[in-house]
Parts: sequence; C-alpha cells; structure tokens
Amino acid sequence: ADARRTMVLTFTRRAAGELGRRLHAGGVRDVGAVGTFHATALQQLRLHRLDRGRRPPVILANRSAVLRGLAGDLGLANASRQVTAAERALAVGRSHRVSPPVARLLQAYREHKRRKGLLDYDDLLTECTRLLNTDRDFARAQRWRFRHFYVDEFQDVNHNQFELLRAWLGDRDDIFVVGDPDQSIYEWNGSDSRYLTEFNTWFPDATTFELKLNHRSAATVVSAANTLLSGSGGSSEAVRPPGPALTVTDHEDEDAEAAEIARRLLWDHRGSARWSGRAVLTRTNAQLSVIADALTRAGIPHRVRGRDRISTRPEEAELLDRLRSSGPSFGVAVTDLVVEGSGSEAHQRVLDLAREYTAGTTAPSGPGFAQWLRTMSASDIDDHADVVDLCTFHSAKGLEWHGVIIAGVENGLVPMGDNPEERRLFYVAMTRAVASLHLSWARRRRVGSRVVDRQPSPFLAGITPLTEPPAPAREEQRRHHLEIARRALAAEGPTDRCR
Repeated sequence: ADARRTMVLTFTRRAAGELGRRLHAGGVRDVGAVGTFHATALQQLRLHRLDRGRRPPVILANRSAVLRGLAGDLGLANASRQVTAAERALAVGRSHRVSPPVARLLQAYREHKRRKGLLDYDDLLTECTRLLNTDRDFARAQRWRFRHFYVDEFQDVNHNQFELLRAWLGDRDDIFVVGDPDQSIYEWNGSDSRYLTEFNTWFPDATTFELKLNHRSAATVVSAANTLLSGSGGSSEAVRPPGPALTVTDHEDEDAEAAEIARRLLWDHRGSARWSGRAVLTRTNAQLSVIADALTRAGIPHRVRGRDRISTRPEEAELLDRLRSSGPSFGVAVTDLVVEGSGSEAHQRVLDLAREYTAGTTAPSGPGFAQWLRTMSASDIDDHADVVDLCTFHSAKGLEWHGVIIAGVENGLVPMGDNPEERRLFYVAMTRAVASLHLSWARRRRVGSRVVDRQPSPFLAGITPLTEPPAPAREEQRRHHLEIARRALAAEGPTDRCR
C-alpha cells in the first residue's frame, strides 16, 4: 500500500502519536494521515468550507455545560438525570429513543448550536459523513487521497464513527482493523464491540487473525487477569516471565487504605527510581481525592491524569497563543519556534503538537490549530513528568506502568452494578501493570454522608495473592523514608503535633 494514501485512525491524540512513532521506527514514512476520528473529520470539514468561501467550523468546547444551562432554562425536573440521558443519546446517535423531557432538551440544544453556528464533537463525525454521502466532489477528493485504512482499538468504535468510516471507504474494502472485545469498556458512550466481533457482516471477504500473546504484562499479572475472562475464550498467554507475586490487602477504612498506598509507594521508590513508573487506579474520580491527599502528606509527587489541560501551564499557554494567533502564517510561526529553540520540555511539547497538526492538513493556519486543539482531551497530554499517576480505570486505558496499585476493590465499586462491562473494565485496569500489581480494599468507606460496611469484590475470588509480608526495607530505603517523615513533621510544627 502507498503510505501517502493511507489513513490511520485511533481514539486519542496520545495513541495516534504513538502509532505514528512506531510506523516511523518501522521505516514507514509520509503516512497520509495519522489521527483521531474527530481530528481527521475536522480537517476535512475545514478544507471543504474554506474551498467554498465559508467560515470554518467552530467547535462547542463544553457540551455538558450548555446542556446543564438549557435544562435550567427549561425548568426540567431531575435536570442532572435528563442531561446525562441527553448526552448518552447524542453519543450513540439515537436521539429518537428518549423521553419527552430529554427530547425537549435535545431540541433546545440543536437550536442553540444552529443559532450560534457551532458544531460539537459528534457533529464533526455526522457532518463529515453527510458530506461524503451527498457531495460528489468532496467524496471523490477524499477517496482519491485516502485509499487504505487502518483502525486501532476497533472494539471502541461507535455508530457515528463506523458510519463515517464506511463513508470514507465508499464501495471499497481496503481496511485493516485491530481490536480486543475483552477491552470494550465504552458502551456507556455508544461503543459497540459487535463492529469487531461481527466484522464479516460488513466485510464478508475479511480474514481474521487471532492474537493470543500478551507482550506487556508479566506472567503473574496475565494469569490473575485471565481469571476474569474464564469461559469467554479470551484469555491470553504471557510472553514476559513471571514478576513479583500479586498482593492483596484490606484496611479499616479509605483513609487507612490511602496511607498504606503512600507507604507502599515510598517503600518501592528506592531513592534513585523514577516515580513515573507507578500508578494508582480507582473505579471513580471521587476515590482519587483521598489518595491524592495521602500522597501529598507523604511528600510523593503525583498528578491526577486528565484533570489539567496543557494550556493551563504558563510557558506552554504563551507558545500556544502565538500559534493560535498566527493566522495564515502558521508555518512561519512554527519555524520561528524551531529557531528560538529554548530546549525546555514545554517548548518541545508545543512543537510536537504543531507538527502533528500540520501533518494532518494541507492548509495549516492559526485558527485551524486552535480548533484542532479542541478535539483533544486532557488525558491526551503526556509530559513525561516524574510523578505517580492517579487515574480512573477508564482514563488508564492504553497506558502502562511498571507497578500498579488498584484501590477500592470492593463490591459496589468493582463491580459497580451487574453490567458485564464491569468485568472487562477491571481486566483493563489489571493489565496496565507491566511487572507488579497490588490490590487493596477498605472494610468501611464513606458513601455520601454515611459510613458503610464493605465486602471484597467478587472478582477477587479467583485470584490467589501472596499472603506473607514483603521483605524488609533496604538501608537506603529506611534513610529515605525517615527523611520524608522528618520533613513532614517539620512542616506541621509543634502546635499541630500536640493538637
């Protein structure tokens, strides 16, 4: 296949960047487009409108906020529930199967976008699909430029994305997809793994290759994760040898659990090791706050993934503003940044973003770059900071760490309901670990204003953990931990300690 005529698609900017790097390392140069569905659709819509003298699309930055405001204006009862239902209907592309209050909200939302001349993320997909199906010249141009298609993480495709893919293909079937139905965890957002498992329904001549080898995780982790898939036929075989034994601990409450997580991270750090090889995963965002507080008290650098966008960092915000305001001279502005070359990580990250945007369009511009940035999620940013990552199971998808701690492995959180997707979600969380995996749960936990007794997750029943205590700390670890404790005591002061 001609790489220049190839479109490579995935679901996050970070994953697209990684695919691009792997292709380049494998000797594949000048790929036509490597990006997300949304970013690729946006570039095509921009060119279509500019070619016809129309204003480029303007993306609605926060659909949830608009829906909440409209629900308030309409005086809807149970507004939060109606907004959630409306968002799901928009995500799955089936807004006709909703209750009357949600239908009113969706109608008000469509009118708001029309009045303001805005498109939301799903509109990028449906509008591009519509043009491919109705504008012969536009379709001919895109199908001439892109003749070979590759889609990663195909189990996560939803209705709108699949329809756009079929529109790009037209009557052709030059397509290669990769996916794992056991990692399908976005049904709540409209994804449907049947597009993968029943692929031959749409492409009868397709050939399927089953890949059973797990190249990421140690055999210890793979063996434990496979217990979640018993009977599904989806278990995998580890390529890596066994690592440290999997461990499970229970704690009095979530505060004791968080304190033990901090101690365990300090224990594993060994002074010269990087914090960034470790992560703590939870089922919900609310659980992360208690853990973040415990890590702060212990002096452990950390971040909650997906919470901060790149533009909140001063140096990067300044550089990004320069590129956004460059108008048609975007290429000149990028060249200026290259020449300036401060060598900082922030400078390099902005240049990487600019180059990635430029690679996906034939007419780069400042306004186009600004709209392209809006197709990114906060979790797309990976700045290689030396910190412990805190994130939910969903936001950990596609990432990996040397050591992973999964907290709150309790019935009611893991699983949260009886949806089969919960089992797959825990499988995804466990297989983020490359070498070591620790699971913990609390016997009591605050739920709203109440303290509730908890039970271990039923998913632990098939897992055989290590029961003996870990080996004693090394002398350099003891010195390091004592220094952390001294700094914490000094920061408190004598009054705090006597309180």
